[in-house]
Amino acid sequence: MDEALAALLNMPNLTALELIVKNFMLSPDELRVCGMLNLVELRVDSFMFKQQPTLGRSSYSHLDNDGVKALVDSMCTRWYAVGAELQPLKLSLCGATALTHDAVSALMRLPILTELDIGGCCRIIAMDKMRLVAKVRAGREMLESGRKPAMGSNRFPMLFF
Repeated sequence: MDEALAALLNMPNLTALELIVKNFMLSPDELRVCGMLNLVELRVDSFMFKQQPTLGRSSYSHLDNDGVKALVDSMCTRWYAVGAELQPLKLSLCGATALTHDAVSALMRLPILTELDIGGCCRIIAMDKMRLVAKVRAGREMLESGRKPAMGSNRFPMLFF
Protein backbone atom coordinates (compact mmCIF):
# COMPACT_ATOMS: atom_id res chain seq x y z
CA MET A 1 0.00 0.00 0.00
CA ASP A 2 2.82 2.41 0.84
CA GLU A 3 4.43 2.01 -2.59
CA ALA A 4 1.11 2.61 -4.35
CA LEU A 5 0.44 5.78 -2.36
CA ALA A 6 3.97 7.05 -3.03
CA ALA A 7 3.40 6.53 -6.76
CA LEU A 8 0.11 8.45 -6.57
CA LEU A 9 1.97 11.50 -5.21
CA ASN A 10 3.76 11.70 -8.58
CA MET A 11 0.49 11.97 -10.52
CA PRO A 12 -0.38 15.70 -10.49
CA ASN A 13 -3.44 15.31 -12.76
CA LEU A 14 -5.13 12.75 -10.52
CA THR A 15 -8.48 14.20 -9.42
CA ALA A 16 -10.39 11.14 -8.18
CA LEU A 17 -9.34 8.11 -6.16
CA GLU A 18 -11.34 5.12 -5.00
CA LEU A 19 -9.93 2.77 -2.38
CA ILE A 20 -11.99 -0.31 -1.56
CA VAL A 21 -10.44 -1.65 1.64
CA LYS A 22 -10.67 -5.36 2.40
CA ASN A 23 -9.58 -6.99 5.68
CA PHE A 24 -7.31 -4.27 7.05
CA MET A 25 -7.46 -0.82 8.58
CA LEU A 26 -5.86 2.14 6.84
CA SER A 27 -3.33 3.84 9.09
CA PRO A 28 -3.34 7.58 9.80
CA ASP A 29 -0.06 7.84 7.85
CA GLU A 30 -1.64 6.26 4.76
CA LEU A 31 -4.62 8.60 5.02
CA ARG A 32 -2.29 11.55 5.52
CA VAL A 33 -0.75 10.72 2.11
CA CYS A 34 -4.24 10.59 0.56
CA GLY A 35 -4.87 14.07 1.95
CA MET A 36 -1.77 15.38 0.17
CA LEU A 37 -3.24 14.44 -3.21
CA ASN A 38 -5.01 17.21 -5.14
CA LEU A 39 -8.30 15.31 -5.35
CA VAL A 40 -11.85 16.51 -5.89
CA GLU A 41 -13.29 13.06 -5.18
CA LEU A 42 -12.05 10.53 -2.64
CA ARG A 43 -13.82 7.26 -1.90
CA VAL A 44 -12.44 5.17 0.97
CA ASP A 45 -15.03 2.46 1.32
CA SER A 46 -15.20 -0.92 3.00
CA PHE A 47 -15.24 -3.92 0.67
CA MET A 48 -17.64 -5.75 2.98
CA PHE A 49 -20.04 -2.79 3.09
CA LYS A 50 -19.96 -2.53 -0.70
CA GLN A 51 -20.81 -6.23 -1.01
CA GLN A 52 -23.69 -6.28 1.48
CA PRO A 53 -24.58 -2.80 2.74
CA THR A 54 -27.62 -3.93 4.73
CA LEU A 55 -25.70 -6.22 7.10
CA GLY A 56 -24.45 -4.71 10.36
CA ARG A 57 -20.71 -4.97 10.96
CA SER A 58 -20.10 -2.99 14.11
CA SER A 59 -17.03 -5.06 15.01
CA TYR A 60 -15.05 -4.27 11.85
CA SER A 61 -13.93 -0.93 10.45
CA HIS A 62 -11.39 0.06 7.82
CA LEU A 63 -11.06 3.61 9.21
CA ASP A 64 -10.89 5.11 12.67
CA ASN A 65 -11.21 8.63 14.10
CA ASP A 66 -7.44 9.20 14.09
CA GLY A 67 -7.28 8.29 10.41
CA VAL A 68 -10.02 10.77 9.49
CA LYS A 69 -8.29 13.47 11.55
CA ALA A 70 -5.00 12.76 9.73
CA LEU A 71 -6.76 12.95 6.35
CA VAL A 72 -8.43 16.29 7.14
CA ASP A 73 -5.26 17.74 8.71
CA SER A 74 -3.29 16.83 5.61
CA MET A 75 -5.87 18.36 3.26
CA CYS A 76 -6.05 21.61 5.26
CA THR A 77 -2.26 21.82 5.50
CA ARG A 78 -1.91 21.31 1.74
CA TRP A 79 -4.48 23.98 0.99
CA TYR A 80 -2.95 26.48 3.42
CA ALA A 81 0.80 25.85 3.21
CA VAL A 82 1.12 25.07 -0.47
CA GLY A 83 -1.44 27.65 -1.49
CA ALA A 84 -3.32 25.05 -3.49
CA GLU A 85 -6.63 26.25 -4.86
CA LEU A 86 -9.55 25.12 -2.72
CA GLN A 87 -11.74 22.82 -4.72
CA PRO A 88 -15.08 21.21 -3.90
CA LEU A 89 -14.60 17.82 -2.30
CA LYS A 90 -16.73 14.70 -2.71
CA LEU A 91 -15.92 12.22 0.05
CA SER A 92 -17.12 8.71 0.79
CA LEU A 93 -16.30 6.79 3.98
CA CYS A 94 -18.86 3.97 3.64
CA GLY A 95 -18.71 1.16 6.15
CA ALA A 96 -16.39 2.90 8.63
CA THR A 97 -18.17 1.60 11.70
CA ALA A 98 -15.61 2.97 14.18
CA LEU A 99 -16.20 6.63 13.31
CA THR A 100 -17.76 8.78 16.04
CA HIS A 101 -18.15 12.43 17.04
CA ASP A 102 -14.38 12.97 16.83
CA ALA A 103 -14.34 12.11 13.12
CA VAL A 104 -17.33 14.39 12.51
CA SER A 105 -15.52 17.26 14.26
CA ALA A 106 -12.55 16.72 11.95
CA LEU A 107 -14.78 16.64 8.84
CA MET A 108 -16.36 19.93 9.90
CA ARG A 109 -12.96 21.60 9.41
CA LEU A 110 -12.94 20.91 5.66
CA PRO A 111 -13.35 24.24 3.84
CA ILE A 112 -15.71 23.05 1.10
CA LEU A 113 -17.46 19.69 1.18
CA THR A 114 -20.12 19.18 -1.50
CA GLU A 115 -20.86 15.45 -1.13
CA LEU A 116 -20.42 13.03 1.74
CA ASP A 117 -21.42 9.38 1.94
CA ILE A 118 -21.25 7.85 5.42
CA GLY A 119 -23.46 4.84 4.81
CA GLY A 120 -22.78 2.14 7.38
CA CYS A 121 -21.08 4.52 9.83
CA CYS A 122 -23.35 3.29 12.63
CA ARG A 123 -21.66 5.10 15.55
CA ILE A 124 -22.25 8.60 14.19
CA ILE A 125 -25.22 9.98 16.12
CA ALA A 126 -28.18 11.78 14.54
CA MET A 127 -27.12 15.25 15.72
CA ASP A 128 -23.70 14.83 14.12
CA LYS A 129 -25.32 13.63 10.90
CA MET A 130 -27.41 16.81 10.89
CA ARG A 131 -24.23 18.89 11.31
CA LEU A 132 -22.69 17.10 8.32
CA VAL A 133 -25.81 17.66 6.20
CA ALA A 134 -25.59 21.39 7.00
CA LYS A 135 -21.88 21.37 6.11
CA VAL A 136 -22.55 19.77 2.72
CA ARG A 137 -25.46 22.12 2.05
CA ALA A 138 -23.23 25.12 2.82
CA GLY A 139 -20.55 23.76 0.50
CA ARG A 140 -23.02 23.34 -2.33
CA GLU A 141 -24.45 26.83 -1.79
CA MET A 142 -20.95 28.31 -1.85
CA LEU A 143 -20.22 26.47 -5.09
CA GLU A 144 -23.49 27.62 -6.70
CA SER A 145 -22.98 31.24 -5.63
CA GLY A 146 -19.50 31.38 -7.11
CA ARG A 147 -17.92 32.50 -3.83
CA LYS A 148 -14.45 31.16 -3.12
CA PRO A 149 -13.50 29.88 0.33
CA ALA A 150 -10.28 31.17 1.83
CA MET A 151 -8.02 29.70 4.46
CA GLY A 152 -7.55 32.31 7.15
CA SER A 153 -5.13 30.86 9.66
CA ASN A 154 -3.03 27.74 9.96
CA ARG A 155 -3.90 27.55 13.65
CA PHE A 156 -7.64 27.85 13.00
CA PRO A 157 -8.15 26.51 9.45
CA MET A 158 -11.89 27.18 9.40
CA LEU A 159 -11.58 30.75 10.65
CA PHE A 160 -11.98 33.10 7.69
CA PHE A 161 -10.82 36.71 7.82
